[in-house]
Amino acid sequence: MKLLTPLLLASALSLTTVAAEPKHNTALSGGKLPKPVKVSLVKVAGGFVDPVRVSLAPGDNNRLFVCERTGIVRLIKNGKVQDKPFLDIHETVVSSFLEQGLYDLEFHPKFAENGKFYVHYSDMWFNGAGFIVEYQVSKTNPDKADPESARVVFQMPRPYANHNGGEIAFGPDGYLYIGSGDGGWEGDVLGAGQDLSTWLAKILRIDVNPSQPDRGYSIPKDNPFITPASQMKLFGVTEEAFNKIHPNAKPEIWSYGLRNPWSFQFDPKNGDMYIADIGQNHYEEVNFEPHGKAGVNYGWKFMCGTHPFPLPLDASGKPDLDAVKDAPRVGEAPHLRIQPCGPGQLRHWLRWVPGLQVPPDGRHLLLRRLGLRQALGPGSRRPGQMANAGTAQHQADVHRWRTGFRRHPLRDRREGQLRWSG
Repeated sequence: MKLLTPLLLASALSLTTVAAEPKHNTALSGGKLPKPVKVSLVKVAGGFVDPVRVSLAPGDNNRLFVCERTGIVRLIKNGKVQDKPFLDIHETVVSSFLEQGLYDLEFHPKFAENGKFYVHYSDMWFNGAGFIVEYQVSKTNPDKADPESARVVFQMPRPYANHNGGEIAFGPDGYLYIGSGDGGWEGDVLGAGQDLSTWLAKILRIDVNPSQPDRGYSIPKDNPFITPASQMKLFGVTEEAFNKIHPNAKPEIWSYGLRNPWSFQFDPKNGDMYIADIGQNHYEEVNFEPHGKAGVNYGWKFMCGTHPFPLPLDASGKPDLDAVKDAPRVGEAPHLRIQPCGPGQLRHWLRWVPGLQVPPDGRHLLLRRLGLRQALGPGSRRPGQMANAGTAQHQADVHRWRTGFRRHPLRDRREGQLRWSG
């Protein structure tokens, strides 16, 4: 169980659901609270070195466990900081960079019975890789962890020293959730946000109780991106069904499109999740996830908060929102319909989506981007007719020929025509 720090609590109170922008219902900073709220900071204890988390063991109201980024867990018992640490792993934790170190400590939901807890840290011996390790409390001293009980549950390579996420928490379903950043540097240079084949830029979800021979955990059966091996079926499959096929996705993924989810919390009453995601330069982001909502894409790196990324800057270096106010959030390309019409030939139609406007720089589109795999014979200029795949020269011509689209579909509702413009 995690405790909200005073700073986080004060920040939460300043974020109110005031009148939102017309295009979304996102809570914005500022505005007025429905009634006066007094917030004050009260010192509980001091003398810590870079404390980053505070945890409570389930059913234990007399002790607080404080994670120091350097790799030490301090114990506050009955309001007094104990002389000896609860856990000291500073010799294996790398904390030379401010976003590395001991990230978090989380107790097993059945801690009172099994004495198990979990820590997440950047490992010095594995070049800063993220390690999630299970420990047990000493059988002779409940105020001290047993260092010999260490069991590696999860190991995640980290390409750079920053954007490591770090939070781990057991959800109301008993599974362990892991916050993982996009791998570091800036601007998601690895493209991890939308890449389901990597653990980076995700919330992960694992079962720490039954482990497998090749890993210290198992995969919950209802994780959203599990794709069993199957035969290919092209026709008679709905778009929704196709959208659930992810043969290269990591099965541990719960949600994705996050930049650096350094903290998240579950509502103890209904299980809803709140994710604090560190933004890029201009905007920070708090995401709300209803209980049990799996497979959510939070948009990074194409969105940062409710804004497209990257944002142009004005002369003063601030985001120029006017430059993107008319930018479309969703667009459609002309729909291509293919119909066989004889040996080696296809008929096709380019059907305009009503209201679609094609800008001047979008008139030319390589044929292969439309998914056409047959080359067009240079003598076939009648609208809608495609010749045999023909020679290798014809195949090469595909890369040179372009399609010229009518720019005002509302004025001319006839079928679009394919012609040469190169």
